[in-house]
Amino acid sequence: MSVKKKMYICKYIKPNNYTENMKDEYTWKGKVSCQYVDKTLALNTKHIKTSVSCYLYNIVEEGECCVDYGGEEITLRKNQLTFFTPNEIPILKGASDDYKAITLIIQADFITENIIIRKMLQTAFYSSIYIGSPTITVEDEKHLELIKSDMRQIMQHIDSPHQYTYQAIQGAYSSFLADLMAVLGYNIGNVKSTNRNYGIFISFTELLKNNFKEHHDISFYAQQLHISPRYLSMIIKKLTNNTVVYFINKKLMLEACWLLKSSNISVQEISDTLHFSDQSAFCKFFKRQVGKAPLAYRQK
Repeated sequence: MSVKKKMYICKYIKPNNYTENMKDEYTWKGKVSCQYVDKTLALNTKHIKTSVSCYLYNIVEEGECCVDYGGEEITLRKNQLTFFTPNEIPILKGASDDYKAITLIIQADFITENIIIRKMLQTAFYSSIYIGSPTITVEDEKHLELIKSDMRQIMQHIDSPHQYTYQAIQGAYSSFLADLMAVLGYNIGNVKSTNRNYGIFISFTELLKNNFKEHHDISFYAQQLHISPRYLSMIIKKLTNNTVVYFINKKLMLEACWLLKSSNISVQEISDTLHFSDQSAFCKFFKRQVGKAPLAYRQK
C-alpha cells in the first residue's frame, strides 16, 4: 500500500516587507513554488498531500529553524543552503522569531521532462549526497547572491506569466542548478582530499549513469570496481547514509518518469528498456517509488 507524501507550500511574502497585507501565493500550475517565508508563515503552512516527488531548496537569510529529516533534527542557519531530494521532504519543527528564508519547491515531473536539466540535477544530487548532509554553508557571498538571484528570477516569472513561462522557468532553473553545482563543487573540494573513499564513490556514480538500465544489482558495480559488494555497501552507507540500492532505484525512477512524460512508448516498452523481468515487476517498482501506477502518472 502506497503512502502519499506530505510537503509544505508556504505563502509568499515580498522581500524586506513581512507584513500581513503583502501576502500572496507564488506557485505556478502546482509544479513550481518559490517564495519568501518568515516564522509565522513557516509554522502555519498548509499540508498538500501529493504522491508526486518533489525537490526542495531552502536558503536561510535571517535567524534559524529546526526540521525533522528522516527522524533526525537538523538546524538550518543563516547563509545555509539546504537541498532535499524526492521522498525526503522535511517537517518543520520550529523557527526563531527573526526567521526569514527563500524556499523553492519543484515537482520531479517538471524536471524529468527536460533531459539537460535532468542530467544537471543528477550531478548536483550526487555532489550533495557526497557532502554527507543536506545542508551546506555558502561561504562566498557572490555565489550566494547568484543562487538567490536565480530564485528571484523564478519568482518573477511566476508573478508575470506569459505563453512562454514554462520555458522561462526551466531556463531559470537551469541557471540555478549550474550555480548550485559551483557551490557544491567548492564544498566537495574542501573535503574530498581527506576522504580515501571519495574516488570509489565517484567511480560508482559514473558506472551507475552508464549501466543502471541493464544492471540493478550491487554485485555488478562491486565487480567493476574490484571490491566486494559488502565493502561497496559499507563505503556508500558511510559517505551518504544511503544504500547502493537507493541510488540504483533513484536513477531508475527518474528515467521511468522522464520516459512516461516525454514519449508515447508503452509501459511494456519502458519495462523492457529498463530491463525489468516483466511489466508487472516494473509497475510494482514504480508504484513503490512514486506512489501511483505508471499510466496514472502519465495521464495526470
